[in-house]
Amino acid sequence: MQIAVDNPAALWYSGVAVERGCLKGAVMTRQPNDQPVTAAYERLSRDDDLQGPSNSIVNQQAMLEDYAKRHGLVRLQHYTDDGISGTRFDRPGFVRMMDDIEAGKIRTVLCKDTSRLGRDYLRVGLFMETLKKACA
Repeated sequence: MQIAVDNPAALWYSGVAVERGCLKGAVMTRQPNDQPVTAAYERLSRDDDLQGPSNSIVNQQAMLEDYAKRHGLVRLQHYTDDGISGTRFDRPGFVRMMDDIEAGKIRTVLCKDTSRLGRDYLRVGLFMETLKKACA
């Protein structure tokens, strides 16, 4: 499992290390599919919308698509939650992405920054542990 970090910090995860405040690690060894999916996760809450267009869903999608293209990440699939608070972890796009991770369909998860995954750093940490176990 990978999650990638570029500036601004798309998240690239597959092991445990910290670089510029984001998790970063090595490439997953298990490959359940010939061409696994690269998940692009975007989230925008109503509060985020007040902080300007850089957080918009369209901007996040463009940023992640560009990152995936530049790094040869194929089969990009968007998982999006628009207008839902990051304090909730029952968001439909997030739940669907987690189901696909647990089913072994996803090898890479990209997001603009860790706050897109959630606003509760403990729950985001549990998410990272889930990713780590999915890659074992």
